[in-house]
Amino acid sequence: MRTKNNQYLNPDELLKQIRESKANARLTAGALKSLELMVHRIATKYVYYSHEMKKDVISNTILLILEKWEYFDEDRTINAFAYYSSMINNSIKNNINCCFKNDSIQHLRLPMYITKKRTDY
Repeated sequence: MRTKNNQYLNPDELLKQIRESKANARLTAGALKSLELMVHRIATKYVYYSHEMKKDVISNTILLILEKWEYFDEDRTINAFAYYSSMINNSIKNNINCCFKNDSIQHLRLPMYITKKRTDY
């Protein structure tokens, strides 16, 4: 799907796929493939503590895209690529923050006795 100017996704093709999806009231296979590609490419910019965490974040982001793909409004902007990129980035950041808040990576932190300053000698 590379275009001649070395982009991994053609924004015009994505807009065309989204328009077609809205007309059919169902996400087309081409639009789904493009959005999944965007999620996987954008997800590589972030640091994850485990491979499972990365898979969870990606799957939650794809789920969000599947739920909210139709909220794109052509009257406000015709740049579907920027709209979905910001949605994906925000979702990934939100999912990573939720992992930290839920202490799902608690086992990666140093134990308390290592971080305290020793004063008993």
